[in-house]
Amino acid sequence: MRPRRILALACLTVILVSEVSGFLRVSWRARRDSLLAASRLAAEERPARQSALSFDPDFGAFLEAVRGATPPGSTIALFVPETLPLYTYQATYVLTPRILVAPARSSEAGYAAVYASRAGSTTGAPIALPVSKGRLFRLR
Repeated sequence: MRPRRILALACLTVILVSEVSGFLRVSWRARRDSLLAASRLAAEERPARQSALSFDPDFGAFLEAVRGATPPGSTIALFVPETLPLYTYQATYVLTPRILVAPARSSEAGYAAVYASRAGSTTGAPIALPVSKGRLFRLR
């Protein structure tokens, strides 16, 4: 064989071995156990568990509670920490088809969703949510 062909086969072998070794390192048993545990959860518990977010695990449960308490198509003024834009991005995704507006435009909203430290930022009729780190208010 030619040296180029031998070198190409050696490189291909190295790539394949590294891919297979990475595949074998995945803990398939842990993944299977996690899937089995999730399948045993009650239907009400699944969305909250699936929506845990890495940057703030409680925020996913808050968004699920807001989604359940507001009708599709409603306008929601979202009060979230401004330190991380991920809060707004994730809320937009989870709360679709609801319309999110900035706190400055809360006069246009029917609801105000207030998360975490912003809990004193708005007034209105409170709506009970099953989460501890947020509140929902009916504005109109």
